[in-house]
Amino acid sequence: MAPMIAPSLLNTGVEGLLHPFNVAHSRTQLFSGFECAGIKKYGIDLLVDGKYFSRFGRQNGHFQRLTAASKRLDETTGNSVEKPELDELIAAIVYQAEIEGSLSNAFQRISTEDWSKVLSNVGKKHWELALAVFGVFKETSSIFLKPNTGIQKNEEDREVVQILKVYTTMVAVLARHGRLEEAEAILTEVQQLGFGLDLFLYNALLGGYAKQGMAERMLDCMLEMQKFGIQPDHVSYEQLVAAYLNSKTPELKLALEVLDHMHSHELKASQKTYSELIAACWKKSEVENADKCFSAMIAAGHSADSKVLVKLMQLHAQKGNHTRTQQLFQMLKQAGLKANSTCYEQLLLAYCKAGCLDQAFTIFRESKQIAKPSLIVYNILLDACAKAGLHLQAMQLYNEVCGSGLKANAITYTSAITALVRSGRCAKAEELYKRMLRLKISPTAHTYTSMIHAYAMKGWTRSGHEVCVTMRSNCQITAVAYNAMLHLYIRGEWYTEAANILSEMDSEDIEPGVPGYGVLIAACGDSSPEIMPLVRTLETSRWETCRIVYQLMFLPLYESCESLLEGSIADLPKDVMAFLQKMAQTKDAEANLSFYNSLMDGLWRKGLKRRAKSVMVAARSLLPWYKRPKLTKMKLLLDLRGLSLGAAQVAVLDWLSGVAQLHEEKSEQQMVLVTGSDSSDKLVVKARKGIKKAVGATLAELGSPFAEDPQGSGRLVASVYDVVQWQAVYGISSALMLLDNTQPYITQ
Repeated sequence: MAPMIAPSLLNTGVEGLLHPFNVAHSRTQLFSGFECAGIKKYGIDLLVDGKYFSRFGRQNGHFQRLTAASKRLDETTGNSVEKPELDELIAAIVYQAEIEGSLSNAFQRISTEDWSKVLSNVGKKHWELALAVFGVFKETSSIFLKPNTGIQKNEEDREVVQILKVYTTMVAVLARHGRLEEAEAILTEVQQLGFGLDLFLYNALLGGYAKQGMAERMLDCMLEMQKFGIQPDHVSYEQLVAAYLNSKTPELKLALEVLDHMHSHELKASQKTYSELIAACWKKSEVENADKCFSAMIAAGHSADSKVLVKLMQLHAQKGNHTRTQQLFQMLKQAGLKANSTCYEQLLLAYCKAGCLDQAFTIFRESKQIAKPSLIVYNILLDACAKAGLHLQAMQLYNEVCGSGLKANAITYTSAITALVRSGRCAKAEELYKRMLRLKISPTAHTYTSMIHAYAMKGWTRSGHEVCVTMRSNCQITAVAYNAMLHLYIRGEWYTEAANILSEMDSEDIEPGVPGYGVLIAACGDSSPEIMPLVRTLETSRWETCRIVYQLMFLPLYESCESLLEGSIADLPKDVMAFLQKMAQTKDAEANLSFYNSLMDGLWRKGLKRRAKSVMVAARSLLPWYKRPKLTKMKLLLDLRGLSLGAAQVAVLDWLSGVAQLHEEKSEQQMVLVTGSDSSDKLVVKARKGIKKAVGATLAELGSPFAEDPQGSGRLVASVYDVVQWQAVYGISSALMLLDNTQPYITQ
């Protein structure tokens, strides 16, 4: 509770209170207000919030046991002046007991330096009291009141220095409490007295500006300092750093520039400054700058405390930088600091983010020896298992949560459900989802999305539709959710609903993602009339990808529907080719491969083989990594891994059609089709499901000589000679030609 100042004292105003020769109020006037308002009127229980009424007896309106009061003051301020008489004086002032008498008796007993200590300790609780005491100090200070008695100049100079310290202390007190107007008035007074301003006085004021985040005012003040020949020191610049960090909109970049300036001028920053900068980097998730500050901190000879190390661990853990997180964890242990559950949690998170689940489970087991795992720890591991599709581990963790007394939340259930869906355990996922609803745990958008994918995978479109309706009423629809609904309706051939979703995405400015485009393009291979609502939406979509797909899948590219020549890049319209070039330059490999695979599937399904070859040739031209035949000394190799069914079929037929052009001397070479992973492969690429079966069926139907390689189950092999003879004897060259069907288009 703030002490009550006598009304007459407050009415004096800042300037009157600060003036050293203002004696309008006697000491009796000065303290009568405190005694009356504080002790006689309100009682000590109100002055100290009722906490010390029983400790300090009251006699004639004064406290007893001031020593106990001074002890309490030391506890609250965290500081002792190491002089019992000063402790009691400070306690008397702060708790408003024997104020008038205590100060009257203290005038002759305490030095000017002691006044600084009194002001500092009183000011930690009440700046108003400190300002009042400061006024009394000026009334009684010998430098103001004593006439010239021949005192030696050096003694007087020492007295002036001590008085300046008192002024500096008062400025620091006011600045700490945000009373910058009063603090600035004291600086003006010092100038008027002719004492001269010094660095310490300015730094005290700068501290107030820093606390308020007034960086611009600080810069003006520092320029003023330099005009007086006072150069800012490391404290000044550290406070400027604090000002930038404390501003309404923290200016981390400018704060770091100030630190760089300090480094370039060999000004050493304190551990506190480095810690505050690292904390600011942590808030903005700036890992690189946090690391730079940490390195500079160590280079300056400072040691990092646990708070700094944990913040750095959190930054790196969020990025999945498990190696760096592990290093910081070891630093913490080597420094003798306790690695608590939070440290293990961050190390666990780092491994999970990086997909290193073996190490994550090792840390999980270690952390169990430190403390019982929290729900957060379980959820981190569950989320990692969900992303990896590890349903067995996810369910084990889920069961541990349920058996440990922890209350599973939406994140717990969603992660377990997602893990089950990704591993194809959709019925079990549905069971967990329904249990979640029975327990009245509100699903998140992610929960709904996972269940929509589950129902899409199983072909349970109506159940998925019910989830979509529920999600719309309970959650804001995200881009991921829109793509999931698109997947559901297209897989279920609910093309009208799919068209509505695509139109809604257009209006919400949400572009289909890689999976969304994949299912859209694949659907275009359906030649049934029911697809027309979706076709019309593709035609009018705001997204260029949709319009290009419409053009490739549903518009004639040639003068006749029946093509007589095989496809080439020249077949593709200029706008289509320009789009493919732009996509190759702006999208990553995953997006490009998904687009081409989906497009090739749709074209193959629709019978547009010539067009499919044109797209394949474009892909090989624009994407250096796109699968193409390889010729070595002993074999001709075509790697189909990573290609979709349609893309693989087109690649195989195109590859076989060129064999007849080989010279006879090449006839001893082997032709090798790679359809799956093999231990002899240097680069193992995951093969798409069904490639070997589909390609094998096509080759068998044509009566080809290809057979499974005895040395590798993921290969089909035949000699060039046998393949050439097969084509010549059976006359199947025309069957290998990639031509469009005669009626591939839906009439408009």
